[in-house]
Amino acid sequence: MRVLIAAMATALLTVPAYSQAGGGDNPAQSGGRRHRTQATTVDPAKKKADEKAFNDAVGRIPEKKYDPWGAVRQSGK
Repeated sequence: MRVLIAAMATALLTVPAYSQAGGGDNPAQSGGRRHRTQATTVDPAKKKADEKAFNDAVGRIPEKKYDPWGAVRQSGK
C-alpha cells in the first residue's frame, strides 16, 4: 500500500513540470524557447550612441571598495 501511495505521489509531483513545457502557437506558453525568424538590423549610429552611453555610465562608477561585512568582522588586532 505504501508503494502505491509513493508511486501516486511521485506521478502527481511530475505533472506540473509537464504543464510548463507548453507548445502551440502562443509564445507565452512556449516557455520563451521560440527563436526569432527575422534578423534584426542594428543602426550603426544607434549602436555607437549606446556604446558611448554605456562607457560614460561605467566611468561614473566610483572606485571605492565596499565591505558589507565590515561592521561584523572583528579587527585584526
